[in-house]
Amino acid sequence: MTRIAYKHPVLKENNEPITLTLYSRKIVCPCCDGEGHHFRSDLDENDLVRGIRQEHDYESWELYRSGAFNQSCSHCKGRNVVDELDWDYFEEMYPEYAKKVHDYNRDIWEDEANRAWERSMGA
Repeated sequence: MTRIAYKHPVLKENNEPITLTLYSRKIVCPCCDGEGHHFRSDLDENDLVRGIRQEHDYESWELYRSGAFNQSCSHCKGRNVVDELDWDYFEEMYPEYAKKVHDYNRDIWEDEANRAWERSMGA
């Protein structure tokens, strides 16, 4: 296990932000599924594929399939894995901070879910 510096908006002492050094574990990158690369973020993959198929452009199709339009994953930097906080260790060593972080993250998630629902209703 490695150790990482962990910062969060609710981690404060005397109104000053603090950084905890916590254990982490390696997980497969959720952004690229461990491939180390993904389709270029400045292009619309669906439009590109649709255009290639409509034009019957077999050369571009082979380029697409070979990964010519890929870029190194911005999340794992091509390493295929990323560090993930060991939540069990965090909760065991800092239960009061862990509760604050969980509560804050839950509130953010609920707020985002409510906004998405409102957008889906035309708000």
